[in-house]
Amino acid sequence: MLLFFCLILEAFLMVWLLRHSADLPALSVLLFLHILLSFGCALLVRATLPKHCREPRNLVLVLLFSLAFFLPQAGALGLGIAMILVELWPDAVDKKTFRALPPLEFTTRGPHAGVHFGVGGVRARLADQQVAAESRLEALLAVKAMPQHLSSPILRSLLDDPEEDLRLLAYGMLDTEEKNINQQINIALAEYRLSTQNKPDISRKLAFLYWELIYQNLVQGDVRLFVIKEAARYAVETLDNKPEDASVWVLLGKIHNVRNDWPSAEAALLQAKDLGFPPTRLTPYLAEHAFQQREFDQVRVLMGPMESLAIGDRMRPTARFWSKQV
Repeated sequence: MLLFFCLILEAFLMVWLLRHSADLPALSVLLFLHILLSFGCALLVRATLPKHCREPRNLVLVLLFSLAFFLPQAGALGLGIAMILVELWPDAVDKKTFRALPPLEFTTRGPHAGVHFGVGGVRARLADQQVAAESRLEALLAVKAMPQHLSSPILRSLLDDPEEDLRLLAYGMLDTEEKNINQQINIALAEYRLSTQNKPDISRKLAFLYWELIYQNLVQGDVRLFVIKEAARYAVETLDNKPEDASVWVLLGKIHNVRNDWPSAEAALLQAKDLGFPPTRLTPYLAEHAFQQREFDQVRVLMGPMESLAIGDRMRPTARFWSKQV
């Protein structure tokens, strides 16, 4: 409505200009009124524009004023058409591109969903006694999801920690796992004593159970020496009855390895190789034996081909290192 009124005034001024074109004072008054009308039209149109079209405010105002001032009638008419289009044309920018989604009804949680630390992160947080006790306790609880042979050294390092809750929890976690394996050993020993025909299978089970105590770092000192001795005894007994069992030959090689009996360890591993034990599982043990003997060329020969095989992520960097050409 206001813009329509401005158009009428502009038309009136144009008629007045034609009648008083030679009158200088009248022209001055006309120019002043034209400036006011142009400025008013510019302000009116800018107010109707969407917010994203009003910026920068001063430049938009200058543009609209220029259209109205330098194009009398036509400029005001064009601004009026622009106002109508702004009111009628749908504004795509104001439409919401995204919408909120409802929470998922089900959330997938794997067995390790609670683990937020790697082994290194757990070690660093538990070793730092300046960290809050709650934070260290959270890191300790994450240890439960780790393989026992990785978590046992971490738990043992906390047995003399000044924080009593951490110390007791670490001891309880170690003791629970050790009791679990010892219970299985006691059951197997009872079966072994009573059995007359199935002893090779039971002795095999006992050899692997005793080895679990060693592998998981659950025994120390004299107890560890006893467990190594028992594991070797039952492994040898099993092989006396079933010399074709490649897995037990590998186990015997590991036992000789922890005893630092390198020749016997190598002989047992090679025997397992002859019996068809998978190379991808056996080669790392042979390479470890060669490394301990400082036979680095042999390590390179053994580990080099493994880079192209289907091996685990933890073994792949080692295979890649030893496959490099010197």
